[in-house]
Amino acid sequence: MKGKLKKNYTDPWKEYANRYEKFYWEPGKPTKQEKKIFYKFIKEALKKRKKTRALILGATPSIRDELAKFNVEVTLIDINKNMINEMSKLTTHKKKEIIVKGNWINTKFPDNHFDIVMGDLVLGNLDAKHQPKFLKEVKRILKQEGYWIHRMFFFPPNWKFESTEQVLKKFSKMKHNYDRSTELLVYLVYNTYNKKTHEVYTREIKKTLKKYWKKDKYIYPNDPKVEELMNEMYTMYKPLKKTWYTGTKKEVFSRISKFFKIIKEDFAKDHYFGRSFIIIVCKPK
Repeated sequence: MKGKLKKNYTDPWKEYANRYEKFYWEPGKPTKQEKKIFYKFIKEALKKRKKTRALILGATPSIRDELAKFNVEVTLIDINKNMINEMSKLTTHKKKEIIVKGNWINTKFPDNHFDIVMGDLVLGNLDAKHQPKFLKEVKRILKQEGYWIHRMFFFPPNWKFESTEQVLKKFSKMKHNYDRSTELLVYLVYNTYNKKTHEVYTREIKKTLKKYWKKDKYIYPNDPKVEELMNEMYTMYKPLKKTWYTGTKKEVFSRISKFFKIIKEDFAKDHYFGRSFIIIVCKPK
């Protein structure tokens, strides 16, 4: 993807990898319930198959750990070698994986090669121009009877756009029984949604939070916990220049359905945005 996709889609991940373990929280990465959904779908996809091959787009540790529970040859592909190296430190399994440095849009894999292709929030990291090319490539390398299993996000239906202060007050009222810094990021980034381009932008968050920025950090005296979330969010996503391409569920499904039949979907209930972060199972058309 390097040299093809816009830098505001790809470059931030070069730095995110170094901060993933300490500052990257659900739903940026799969929750406990989402891991169980992945496991369930993998088990169903591999039923009665022998000598199976799986491809992971990216290097998400939890997906790798779930696949390691099965007798399957696992290959990873990502353009960012640093991401692969850093994510490999966070896996719990000890199985050998085949690691390929390359882009998702133009792989060197043979046709009809994999039984399963998996990814976590991959689609939103591709812009409007490259999503169809990506979907076509996944279809090409997947066996006709294979499955594409993917966690994706879309713009929530009936979303109510709110001011930044309203959002911060809302988070002040929430229970903080787990780290909600990434949920805060997602909430603020949904408020940047552009209906014409179907994009969301962290650079717009930076603008709306400008008045809270003092002495090289965010200050929110109304609630120290929310202030902490704001600064964790910034530490993870700085310098806030990331762009994602999404749309409504209907719009995203329409793009996918040109190449795949969506046969199953499920979502977790253990985070705020479960209904707009769903896991789907697809078969090639």
